[in-house]
Amino acid sequence: MNLKEMNYKVEYERDMILPFEELMLTSGKGDFSIPMHFTSYGDRKIVKYDCDGYTALSEIVPAGIRSIFEIIEMTMIVLKKSQEYLLDTQKMVLSRDTVFIDVRNFDIRIAYVAGNVSLLNDKIACFIKSFAEDCDRQARGYLEKTADTAAERNLSLDGVINCIGEIKREMHICGVQ
Repeated sequence: MNLKEMNYKVEYERDMILPFEELMLTSGKGDFSIPMHFTSYGDRKIVKYDCDGYTALSEIVPAGIRSIFEIIEMTMIVLKKSQEYLLDTQKMVLSRDTVFIDVRNFDIRIAYVAGNVSLLNDKIACFIKSFAEDCDRQARGYLEKTADTAAERNLSLDGVINCIGEIKREMHICGVQ
């Protein structure tokens, strides 16, 4: 789902985003999400995402595998923060179109786009593998190893973050740029 093509607006059924989720997302307390504005009418809700200063990951080309792993690691940390605010990460769309970066400050934020409920680890694995198309064979191997580990071992977000740290350490030891 490319938010830019949709003019940063998404229409939902009223119950797709629960009232307490809406409260958390509009409170300004969470530094993990793109600011959102809600308008309700009838049984529908329109959400406007304020992406000023941020660029979707799908619109940038990271400067190598180390940058990609930094972005993935920061995205997992942001996901963990969203869980602390009791947002349902299993119904969140996780893709390079819904994760945004402020390239000047290396600030990662997620546009909370509600979608189909599925296992978070499967979403994480797909997200990690989505970077493979921009990489060489060696980098693809590291990405696939990380994605497969996250999905097969059913890791928590802390486990995924630790796994990414181990892969980054391995790349450093092996001299991967």
